[in-house]
Amino acid sequence: MKAIFDQRRAGFERRVRVAIGVVLVAILSACGGGGGGSPTPPSIANLSYSPQAVPVTGDSTFTVSGSITFSDSGGDLATLTLRITDATGATVSSASSPIQGISGQTSGTIVGSVLAARPGVGAYTIHVSVSDQAGATSNELSGPFDVVAVASQGRLVAATGPGPASLQVANGKVYWSETGTSALRSVATTGGTVADLATRVVQIQAFAFAGSDLIWEDDRPVSGFGACGTDTRQRFIHRTSSVGVTTVLASGSACAGGTSDIAVDATSVYWVSSTVSPNTYTLNATPLSGGPTTTVTTGFTPIVALVTGGTSALFWMESAYPDPGVIRRRATATGTIDTVASFASSAANTFAVDANNVYYTTANFPRTPSPTETLVAQPLAGGSALMLSSAILAPTKLVAATGQLAWIDDIGLNTISTAGGSIAQLASFAPNKALDLMVNGSNLLWTETTGANHGETGTVKSVALAGGSPAVLVQGGDAPRRLALDSQSQIHWSEGGAVGLAEGFSRVAALKNGSAQTVLSGISTQAPPFAVSATDVLIADLWRIKRVPLSGGMAVTVAAEDGPIAGVTADNAWAYWNRQDRLSARKAPIGGGAVTVLADQGASLPWSSSPIRLGANGNLYWVTSSNAFVSVPAAGGSLSVVAQNASRCFVLDADNAYFIATSGSISKQPLSGAAPTELATAVPCTSSASGPAGLSPFVLDSQYLYWIGPLGSLVTDTVSKVSVSGGRVVPVLAFDGVIGTNGASIAVDATSVYWAQPTAPEIRASAK
Repeated sequence: MKAIFDQRRAGFERRVRVAIGVVLVAILSACGGGGGGSPTPPSIANLSYSPQAVPVTGDSTFTVSGSITFSDSGGDLATLTLRITDATGATVSSASSPIQGISGQTSGTIVGSVLAARPGVGAYTIHVSVSDQAGATSNELSGPFDVVAVASQGRLVAATGPGPASLQVANGKVYWSETGTSALRSVATTGGTVADLATRVVQIQAFAFAGSDLIWEDDRPVSGFGACGTDTRQRFIHRTSSVGVTTVLASGSACAGGTSDIAVDATSVYWVSSTVSPNTYTLNATPLSGGPTTTVTTGFTPIVALVTGGTSALFWMESAYPDPGVIRRRATATGTIDTVASFASSAANTFAVDANNVYYTTANFPRTPSPTETLVAQPLAGGSALMLSSAILAPTKLVAATGQLAWIDDIGLNTISTAGGSIAQLASFAPNKALDLMVNGSNLLWTETTGANHGETGTVKSVALAGGSPAVLVQGGDAPRRLALDSQSQIHWSEGGAVGLAEGFSRVAALKNGSAQTVLSGISTQAPPFAVSATDVLIADLWRIKRVPLSGGMAVTVAAEDGPIAGVTADNAWAYWNRQDRLSARKAPIGGGAVTVLADQGASLPWSSSPIRLGANGNLYWVTSSNAFVSVPAAGGSLSVVAQNASRCFVLDADNAYFIATSGSISKQPLSGAAPTELATAVPCTSSASGPAGLSPFVLDSQYLYWIGPLGSLVTDTVSKVSVSGGRVVPVLAFDGVIGTNGASIAVDATSVYWAQPTAPEIRASAK
């Protein structure tokens, strides 16, 4: 070692540059009492130094400061020795340096610092001793020092989409969720091709077909404060191929309302976006093959409906009742836009088109308790409008059939000749409500619902245009909404709406061989809790338990709840879950079937978002909103309290639960209910059992617990570990200068720790 002296304050300070590949505490200066006496070997105590760990990043050198106390009856300390050993105990460096300016001092404190070269990743031990002029050597003090890997230098396992979270390792693969279109994904732990297991489907508003491919619109509320304030809604236009591959064609905001209709021609999908302050409405055209979206028209009047006129034109209605409105047309061949109808006011945001006319209604004034509209036919070639009926209820949907016009209102399904005449009511809905209407050859199809309430069911019905008894095609669907035909004239409908948005279901289904079959479904929640079984991934999606095969596919509902689900776990036969709003645990067969209530002790206030875990003893464990750690047999039985003062950061092994107590310490809690022991202190859990999502991950292998949070003198958030038997907290990974990694996720297997940060679209791994 080469000593570099630097006089800085009263007493002497020696600054030592250590030209070795490990970090040492160099003892620099001393002060204390003088004296003398019979010479005996010196002794040292109270080794203290900081930092005790550094990340492998930044400058090539760093400084560590420290101190020891000494006692030397001879007052002739002469030499300081620093020795470094690695994790195996082998000495990797040993050096001595003379101590000056301490002659005659028999006791005191030596303080100082060392400038060291940044070494490789590893766990090291610092050994410090001193000797006097006669060569008598003191006792040796030692302490740990860790050189910590940084996240950006880890092995890249996979590039991801936005917001990767909720990592799990099973079956030799890493599973995770994302906030984008690919809701659930997996990749081999060694890396390779990423598999998309499930699509994110939040609230299907409309759909159509381009050949055999499904074109669909999905509206997603944006949490917090988005482009349109707290009411921001993002609208996505997707294309899903016949083999289930989904791509995003376009997206935009939908904050100011306007129609959720889409229209498809041979080359493009047409859709409406909107912004606020001022309210602006834009009709967009997006190529079906992908590419830049162009603007067809934009303005300050809401665009409330879209209709295609075969392959020759696109029609849309601009209306803001009670203000005047128009129906416009864009010719496919030329792109020319003209106005085909204008009106003083319409309370119905619907119109229909056939080869000769555009059909719409105008509001009658004064408005009566059951206000009426005038039904009008406007020739496309121009000229005077024809009044078809002077007083009908405001239609929910108008459609044109061969020589007839049909519509649904709050009461029933009606038809009239396109030349005018008497109105025929083909079906009555009361007390239900019809939502969409479609022509299918010589029949009219409509969706009919029981209302926008939890547990809503509905039907798809059909009746002949010529009249007759309505037929039920589909009974008991999940809130059926829009209707469409594919290229093979198969009947399709969407499900969900506002109820599905709240409860976690939305899909497109088809009537095939007399039964409803799923064409499109997915996961609605961002980063939902999930569990991996031998055959499926089980997902807690708001009020639904869903499953997706390990190879990927459409999400299937395993169980529909009557309240929000907190967490899910599984074995190879059953899915188990607990409720946020009740102190309750339940199960259902993975393949679907009756729900079994294992325990229910009533409402839980505040709600608990605790995960639920299945122990090797066959019991289920979770944390209540009052921070009680509770258990119930998975086969059924009594609920019991295992421990108090737990947080929802917990994991299990065969005999113990490990959780971050509400006091901030990691407790090892025997599942037998015996007294816990403390393994580590000052470990944060970023939320209590009743707190929001985004807890610091807390995972377990056969020897160690791992978590994310600040650690000692490291200036970054860190993945740390502690032995399940207790001992020193050891840093494993530093997050590249990032502090506050809320939302980061970790997982472990036999060899590696895996991590993902919401701000970095990738998953990396490092040795544990």
